[in-house]
Amino acid sequence: MPRIGRWVSAVAIIAALLATVPAAAGAQPDGLSDVESSAHKPAIDALNELGMFEGTLCAEDTFCPSGPIDRSTMAVWLIRALEDEEPLALEESRFDDVDAAVWWAPHVERIAELGVTVGCRTEPLHYCPDRSVTRGQMATFLVRAFDVAPADPAGFTDTAGSVHESNINALAAARITAGCRTEPLQYCPERSVTRGQMATFLARALGILEVPGEEPQPPSAGSGEVQPRDAYIDVAAGAGHYCALRTDGTVECWGSYYDHVTGQYLEHAELPEGTFSSVSAGYNHMCGLRTDGTATCWGANTHGQARPPFARVGFSAIDAGNHHSCGLGVNGSITCWGANGDGQAVSQVGRFIAVDAGIWHTCGLRRNGSIYCWGSNSFGQIDAPLQGSFTAIAAGALHTCALRTYGTVTCWGTNNSGGYVGQTDAPGGIFTAISAGGWYTCGIRPDGTIECWGYLRDAAEDATTRTRIPAGTYTDVSAGWNVACAINDRSEVVCFP
Repeated sequence: MPRIGRWVSAVAIIAALLATVPAAAGAQPDGLSDVESSAHKPAIDALNELGMFEGTLCAEDTFCPSGPIDRSTMAVWLIRALEDEEPLALEESRFDDVDAAVWWAPHVERIAELGVTVGCRTEPLHYCPDRSVTRGQMATFLVRAFDVAPADPAGFTDTAGSVHESNINALAAARITAGCRTEPLQYCPERSVTRGQMATFLARALGILEVPGEEPQPPSAGSGEVQPRDAYIDVAAGAGHYCALRTDGTVECWGSYYDHVTGQYLEHAELPEGTFSSVSAGYNHMCGLRTDGTATCWGANTHGQARPPFARVGFSAIDAGNHHSCGLGVNGSITCWGANGDGQAVSQVGRFIAVDAGIWHTCGLRRNGSIYCWGSNSFGQIDAPLQGSFTAIAAGALHTCALRTYGTVTCWGTNNSGGYVGQTDAPGGIFTAISAGGWYTCGIRPDGTIECWGYLRDAAEDATTRTRIPAGTYTDVSAGWNVACAINDRSEVVCFP
């Protein structure tokens, strides 16, 4: 294994734990009740025995291996892996959004002192403790923490242009990670790291565990209607038609879409060949982003929504709306095509990091965390907040929601359209991802559970039926017109209601 400078003996990872750790969460269990079926169990058990997770469990005796890890927890685990004692209490934090009195604040301060992090934003300096850690960020944290030696490109097809690319290559060379997918080889730098995965990465970095080959996927039980049975990493729900992306990059679709030309519901009989990195569903068309950065769409094309224009630069993301589609260029620009009666398909220049297409409007997330929306504003759906910093955007029919830096959700636009109410009544608490459908929005909580607000219509029941969400934990959710689909912790697709 290549050199790792700050090599730490596994026996000496944690010499003492502060009594200031919350008692309820800090009680060290003999075993964790929810990791028995997890592929990350060996790493979790080894680190748990050493006291690594003291105070950071999601509940008593519960680890939540499929839930994303947030930045505050990452700081605690890293400091315990690097040093043989807990850091001293703080009088003042350098980060404006970290309360020095919180028990994990000294860990955040310490990893900043070690140069492992510089925070999530400047002016004012923020750490964003509740934000989930992406795989790209995880690579940078570990490389800095353990002085992992630089390495040649690992061959990942989806890391070009990422600020974490060199660190991803170093981590791969050290065999701490093997990527998220093969054929083609991909790393998935923007995907959130789960707590189970992070335990495995840390155990490998410390020399406690070495597992060559692909990263293990958690096979814990899921529930609900699974369509179809296979291993998936991305799902897209439209208006009666759905597509899912397999781990090998191929696409599978089911259901049907309405063709306005023939007046019939058609199945996705001819699917595009090749490998993809993501898929998106519109009202009656689908779009996919190929691994080479080109966009392909299929299904209805009455407004040109399924005919992407030639792009001088490759795309890093794509989103299908009602009758239009938009792609995010690797240079930060946004290119849109299809129906443009309300200006929803006007292309944008600038430095964007995300785009989401609704019915008659579109929104983009800028690199500085601000939001810009365009198109119809009949219900205030493009009146994005002028203050605050955001990490995700979701455009629905006549409403829009955004995920703030701290993990809370803010929505605007109509809250009562056609008898469907509650679209902008976002619940409190922290989310790690959101997706907006026609008259509702769904989000994933840090523990992997899904919560939806607004009303998800069910053709077989009254239109005011509250969304019924299958129990279990999930890594991805897509809110379609009438049906939402999600990927559970067994990499299966589950659709509801």
